[in-house]
Amino acid sequence: MKTSHRLSSLFLLSLLCLPTALLSGCSQNSQDGSATVAASTVTFATGQTATRLLYEADFNDASYLNVPQDGLLFNHQKGIDSDGTNLVVADTRNNRVLIWHTAPTGNTPPNVVLGQPDFVQTDTNNASDPMAQLSWPIDVAVAGGMLFVSDTENDRILVWNSIPTTNQQPADFSIESPDIVWPWGIWAEGTKLMVASTLAGKVLLWNTLPTTGQEPPDLVLTSGGEMGTPRNISSDGSGYLMVADHNPTRPGQNMDAGTFYWSTFPTTDVSADGYLQEPASSFWMVGAPDSMGRLWWLAQILYRFDTTPIVSSGGVLPGDYNPDLAVDQYYFNGGDGNDMVMIGNRIYISLTNQNKIVGFSSLPTTSADLPDFVIGSNSLGENESSLQTRLDFLTNPVPVTDGQRLIVASDFDREIRFYDTLPTSNNAPSDFRMSFAGQPSSLSLAGGALLAFERTEGNVRIWDPVPTAATDLPTRTYTGLVPTTDDVAMDATHLFVLENNTLSVWNTASSYPAALATPDAQISLLDTDTLMGTAKTVRSDGTHLLLSVPDRHFVLVYDLATVLQGGNTAMGRIGGNPTVQFNLPGEAILSHGKVFVADTAFHRVQVWDSLDDALAGLAPAAILGQADANGKDPKKARDGLFQPTHLAFDGTNLWVGEFKFSGRLLEYVGIP
Repeated sequence: MKTSHRLSSLFLLSLLCLPTALLSGCSQNSQDGSATVAASTVTFATGQTATRLLYEADFNDASYLNVPQDGLLFNHQKGIDSDGTNLVVADTRNNRVLIWHTAPTGNTPPNVVLGQPDFVQTDTNNASDPMAQLSWPIDVAVAGGMLFVSDTENDRILVWNSIPTTNQQPADFSIESPDIVWPWGIWAEGTKLMVASTLAGKVLLWNTLPTTGQEPPDLVLTSGGEMGTPRNISSDGSGYLMVADHNPTRPGQNMDAGTFYWSTFPTTDVSADGYLQEPASSFWMVGAPDSMGRLWWLAQILYRFDTTPIVSSGGVLPGDYNPDLAVDQYYFNGGDGNDMVMIGNRIYISLTNQNKIVGFSSLPTTSADLPDFVIGSNSLGENESSLQTRLDFLTNPVPVTDGQRLIVASDFDREIRFYDTLPTSNNAPSDFRMSFAGQPSSLSLAGGALLAFERTEGNVRIWDPVPTAATDLPTRTYTGLVPTTDDVAMDATHLFVLENNTLSVWNTASSYPAALATPDAQISLLDTDTLMGTAKTVRSDGTHLLLSVPDRHFVLVYDLATVLQGGNTAMGRIGGNPTVQFNLPGEAILSHGKVFVADTAFHRVQVWDSLDDALAGLAPAAILGQADANGKDPKKARDGLFQPTHLAFDGTNLWVGEFKFSGRLLEYVGIP
């Protein structure tokens, strides 16, 4: 069903928040950085299935909360809506929509699942009937007895003329057009329907609910051209309108992620009355009116307005709109998927990052009121995630391995997990873990030592030898790296710091430097090599350096001996030619003679059996995550990948970590 995305690199750069993750340091290649490592004789095959995975129960298995097949273990659910009786939830990363025919106030199993044949399976587009398929559904809306679902990765809105009553019931029709590209938020009320066409930078409005899918929208809204990648939509249909946006542009204002706000529902494409911003994670606000006509706004705090919110002069925070109540004793950690719906006097709040829905049985009346029921978890705790409690889930896994052990970092979860032996079963538990105040976004495992780089905090920690217990302290710690540092890595005899296209190198063969102040060698990358792009990762096999340049969609290769002598001319590029195309390459490694490139935004890993083949511009020997070289779409399945970014190879086993919109760590075993 899915057609290939029309993603420009600029759109996707903004979309993925790459400066904090994909465009920052990732993981070092898995071999020991020595030129004496033997070349691997294993091969990989295009379309090869993964052997095992970590951080999910199994392939095509959502697992469960309390009893098998209860459908209550969500994986980053986002949109929720109701018609006053039914509750509908977009369980996004499980590629399904859940329906309760009576809205629950606890862990009552849902009655119906869409997109999957049962409450276990989770694969992308897991149905023979295209109208029953779902790929990363983000939002739902119920109006006029109809159900609307944003089938985001399939670039369409699916519509059921009545609330479905059977599992995997196909939609009655779909809304598809060139104007609908990666639709995120949808909203419907009375006769109106609104769709956020995120990658098209616009919101589409129908004043009458579509009945065939062929009706053109009555209004295209861009806030006078200010929208970048619009997300959630909230409105009462006649008064206010709120549209969250991750990359807006408004002249004269710092336009970080936030929410456009119209105090009167627009009938033409006029600029919003205000733009609201909330610090930290819950920066996309949503709103809902209660039965008394009062307006509630959800961010990190739940706000109530008894009359139409009017912004103070220059105000951009919700508090600047003078709320009548701020329920601020509970941290609503919704991240980039928070949503809210009123059912009678009950409030249901979807907390995406915590993988659960919390609710109030009655409307709060004081700032100290707390949610009193939960769905999708057995805990109302602010920081408890049911997915972590049940499956030990990890976000943005960054692997390194030496063939004997596996070590995995997560910047989001601020920890490093250690597996003393390679996992032999799906979702095997780690042997121990270390937690950090900072965010370890990059790992290197080389010469019997481990390096962790905390990019946001500017810290580098080295354990030599590799830790064997959670209490082991670093051998060396460096602090105060500048915020523009892109990556830090090491091989068996050198340490590398990449910052703003300057590569600094220290010789560590005999000892580690006292400070990362005066490098033994330093080069500035040539504009003729980078094509004015910015290198974001550096990897070494002890002989060659691979530098990924995501914004120019290629990988640069350098001879290490030449660099140590001050030479700054690249040997050549991998990618960026008619035969080899990348879209925002993440990590590129040369390990045991093979080249692996995480082709992140084309959702695949490209493999060459030698550096010479890759530099010659030859087609890859294998493509993992896609059935053939034409495949570029995300797929959560045993034979698919969703934003692969981090890689580690030990000569036999390749580990692939998915980023941001999926959290699997997959193992591919080389073919002898």
